[in-house]
Amino acid sequence: MRNVPFAQQYQILTYIIDNLKRFYSGSFDARGNGQMIAELAAQKYGQSYIHQVMPTRQFYMEYMPKYKAKFEDREILIPNTPDILDDHRLVILDKGVPSIPDSRTSEGGGKKKRHGDSVIAGVMVVHAQANDDSSYQPYKYEPVHVNNPWGVKETR
Repeated sequence: MRNVPFAQQYQILTYIIDNLKRFYSGSFDARGNGQMIAELAAQKYGQSYIHQVMPTRQFYMEYMPKYKAKFEDREILIPNTPDILDDHRLVILDKGVPSIPDSRTSEGGGKKKRHGDSVIAGVMVVHAQANDDSSYQPYKYEPVHVNNPWGVKETR
Protein backbone atom coordinates (compact mmCIF):
# COMPACT_ATOMS: atom_id res chain seq x y z
CA MET A 1 0.00 0.00 0.00
CA ARG A 2 1.79 3.03 -1.26
CA ASN A 3 1.32 6.33 0.59
CA VAL A 4 -1.19 4.83 3.04
CA PRO A 5 -0.58 5.85 6.68
CA PHE A 6 0.35 3.02 9.05
CA ALA A 7 -2.83 3.45 11.12
CA GLN A 8 -4.99 2.91 8.03
CA GLN A 9 -2.87 -0.07 6.94
CA TYR A 10 -3.50 -1.59 10.37
CA GLN A 11 -7.24 -0.87 10.08
CA ILE A 12 -7.36 -2.63 6.72
CA LEU A 13 -5.36 -5.58 8.09
CA THR A 14 -7.62 -6.05 11.12
CA TYR A 15 -10.75 -5.72 8.99
CA ILE A 16 -9.49 -8.49 6.70
CA ILE A 17 -8.35 -10.83 9.49
CA ASP A 18 -11.51 -10.25 11.55
CA ASN A 19 -13.61 -11.27 8.54
CA LEU A 20 -11.65 -14.38 7.57
CA LYS A 21 -13.67 -17.39 8.65
CA ARG A 22 -10.71 -19.76 8.87
CA PHE A 23 -7.76 -17.55 9.82
CA TYR A 24 -5.12 -19.67 11.55
CA SER A 25 -1.73 -18.09 10.99
CA GLY A 26 0.04 -15.11 9.49
CA SER A 27 3.67 -14.11 8.92
CA PHE A 28 4.80 -10.51 8.68
CA ASP A 29 8.05 -9.02 7.45
CA ALA A 30 8.88 -7.24 10.70
CA ARG A 31 11.79 -5.23 9.35
CA GLY A 32 11.59 -1.51 8.83
CA ASN A 33 8.13 -0.14 8.08
CA GLY A 34 6.40 -3.48 8.70
CA GLN A 35 7.65 -3.82 12.26
CA MET A 36 4.97 -1.71 13.93
CA ILE A 37 2.08 -3.40 12.13
CA ALA A 38 3.51 -6.87 12.79
CA GLU A 39 3.88 -6.03 16.48
CA LEU A 40 0.34 -4.65 16.79
CA ALA A 41 -1.10 -7.67 14.96
CA ALA A 42 0.75 -10.06 17.29
CA GLN A 43 -0.61 -8.17 20.30
CA LYS A 44 -4.18 -8.27 18.97
CA TYR A 45 -4.30 -11.84 17.63
CA GLY A 46 -1.61 -13.55 19.72
CA GLN A 47 2.00 -14.61 19.23
CA SER A 48 0.85 -18.13 18.30
CA TYR A 49 -1.10 -16.80 15.33
CA ILE A 50 1.09 -13.94 14.10
CA HIS A 51 4.76 -14.58 13.30
CA GLN A 52 7.00 -11.52 13.28
CA VAL A 53 9.72 -12.50 10.80
CA MET A 54 13.05 -10.73 10.40
CA PRO A 55 14.16 -12.30 7.10
CA THR A 56 17.82 -13.28 7.00
CA ARG A 57 19.96 -15.22 4.57
CA GLN A 58 19.08 -18.37 6.50
CA PHE A 59 15.36 -17.54 6.21
CA TYR A 60 15.63 -17.15 2.42
CA MET A 61 17.72 -20.31 2.15
CA GLU A 62 14.98 -22.26 3.93
CA TYR A 63 11.76 -20.73 2.58
CA MET A 64 12.49 -19.52 -0.98
CA PRO A 65 12.94 -23.10 -2.28
CA LYS A 66 9.67 -24.10 -0.56
CA TYR A 67 7.91 -21.17 -2.22
CA LYS A 68 9.42 -22.07 -5.58
CA ALA A 69 8.29 -25.70 -5.20
CA LYS A 70 4.71 -24.66 -4.39
CA PHE A 71 4.80 -22.20 -7.26
CA GLU A 72 6.05 -24.87 -9.69
CA ASP A 73 3.50 -27.41 -8.40
CA ARG A 74 0.79 -24.79 -9.05
CA GLU A 75 -0.23 -24.78 -5.39
CA ILE A 76 0.35 -21.02 -5.55
CA LEU A 77 -0.87 -19.01 -8.51
CA ILE A 78 -0.05 -15.37 -9.11
CA PRO A 79 -1.88 -12.73 -11.12
CA ASN A 80 -0.54 -12.23 -14.62
CA THR A 81 0.31 -8.54 -14.13
CA PRO A 82 3.54 -6.81 -15.16
CA ASP A 83 4.43 -5.66 -11.63
CA ILE A 84 4.03 -9.08 -10.01
CA LEU A 85 5.81 -10.86 -12.85
CA ASP A 86 8.67 -8.34 -12.63
CA ASP A 87 8.89 -8.94 -8.86
CA HIS A 88 9.36 -12.65 -9.49
CA ARG A 89 11.94 -12.04 -12.18
CA LEU A 90 14.07 -10.12 -9.66
CA VAL A 91 14.99 -13.25 -7.67
CA ILE A 92 18.65 -14.22 -8.13
CA LEU A 93 20.98 -16.79 -6.62
CA ASP A 94 23.55 -15.11 -4.41
CA LYS A 95 26.17 -17.69 -3.39
CA GLY A 96 23.52 -20.40 -3.67
CA VAL A 97 20.85 -18.52 -1.73
CA PRO A 98 17.77 -17.21 -3.56
CA SER A 99 17.39 -13.52 -2.76
CA ILE A 100 16.18 -10.20 -4.07
CA PRO A 101 18.93 -7.74 -5.02
CA ASP A 102 18.99 -4.22 -3.61
CA SER A 103 18.10 -2.75 -7.03
CA ARG A 104 14.54 -1.61 -7.60
CA THR A 105 12.27 -1.86 -10.62
CA SER A 106 9.80 0.71 -11.92
CA GLU A 107 6.14 0.04 -11.30
CA GLY A 108 4.24 -0.29 -14.57
CA GLY A 109 7.11 1.39 -16.38
CA GLY A 110 6.52 4.53 -14.31
CA LYS A 111 8.46 6.38 -11.63
CA LYS A 112 7.27 4.40 -8.59
CA LYS A 113 9.83 1.85 -7.48
CA ARG A 114 9.20 -1.75 -6.43
CA HIS A 115 11.43 -4.20 -4.63
CA GLY A 116 9.99 -7.69 -5.08
CA ASP A 117 7.22 -7.19 -2.53
CA SER A 118 4.92 -9.82 -4.05
CA VAL A 119 7.70 -12.43 -3.81
CA ILE A 120 8.21 -11.64 -0.13
CA ALA A 121 4.44 -11.84 0.41
CA GLY A 122 4.39 -15.30 -1.19
CA VAL A 123 7.32 -16.49 0.91
CA MET A 124 5.55 -15.19 4.04
CA VAL A 125 2.49 -17.28 3.12
CA VAL A 126 4.69 -20.37 2.92
CA HIS A 127 6.30 -19.46 6.26
CA ALA A 128 2.91 -19.00 7.94
CA GLN A 129 1.71 -22.31 6.57
CA ALA A 130 4.86 -24.14 7.69
CA ASN A 131 4.73 -22.62 11.18
CA ASP A 132 1.03 -23.05 11.82
CA ASP A 133 0.27 -24.13 15.35
CA SER A 134 -3.46 -24.64 14.87
CA SER A 135 -3.51 -26.86 17.94
CA TYR A 136 -3.22 -23.68 20.01
CA GLN A 137 -6.58 -22.64 21.40
CA PRO A 138 -7.06 -19.51 23.47
CA TYR A 139 -8.83 -20.25 26.72
CA LYS A 140 -11.32 -18.42 28.86
CA TYR A 141 -12.58 -19.16 32.33
CA GLU A 142 -15.26 -18.02 34.70
CA PRO A 143 -14.14 -17.42 38.25
CA VAL A 144 -15.95 -19.22 41.05
CA HIS A 145 -16.84 -16.97 43.97
CA VAL A 146 -16.64 -18.59 47.41
CA ASN A 147 -17.19 -17.18 50.87
CA ASN A 148 -14.31 -17.58 53.27
CA PRO A 149 -14.86 -18.06 57.00
CA TRP A 150 -14.58 -14.30 57.57
CA GLY A 151 -17.44 -13.50 55.20
CA VAL A 152 -15.28 -11.94 52.43
CA LYS A 153 -15.86 -13.10 48.84
CA GLU A 154 -12.86 -14.69 47.20
CA THR A 155 -12.29 -15.71 43.63
CA ARG A 156 -10.73 -19.04 42.82
